[in-house]
Parts: sequence; structure tokens; C-alpha cells
Amino acid sequence: MRSLFMTELLAVLARMRGVTTADVTEALSLVESLGIHRIANGQELLVTAAALAVDWGLSRYDATYVARSWSADPG
Repeated sequence: MRSLFMTELLAVLARMRGVTTADVTEALSLVESLGIHRIANGQELLVTAAALAVDWGLSRYDATYVARSWSADPG
């Protein structure tokens, strides 16, 4: 499953001063074990994000978040 949450978490963890690969993988495993529900970035979302990035000049991150908000189930 492709997930923004874990990618963003990895980006933060990897920038921590003095962190090791073992530290990062342990932290990721710990968060994974919590069973937090995450929304996958499927093909449809990525196609929408690509169109937003190209047509509106958004960054890939911003386009993905906008596409996600458009497809989010409110209930």
C-alpha cells in the first residue's frame, strides 16, 4: 500500500540528528504495529494529482493532498 503518512514519517525520522538506520526502521515498525488506518494512494488518485500538478503548477505533494481531499470519504 502506498501511503503518504509513512513516507512523511520516514522523511522526518531520517533527518533526525544522530539517527541510525536501525533507529528509523524500529520507529517505523513501532508505528506500523499501532494499526493506524491509512488511506492508500491508488492509481486514480495519482492520475488526478498528476493533472493538478501539471495544469495548476502545484508541487507533487500539494497536488496529492488536493487530490486526496477531493476523494476523501466524509463519513
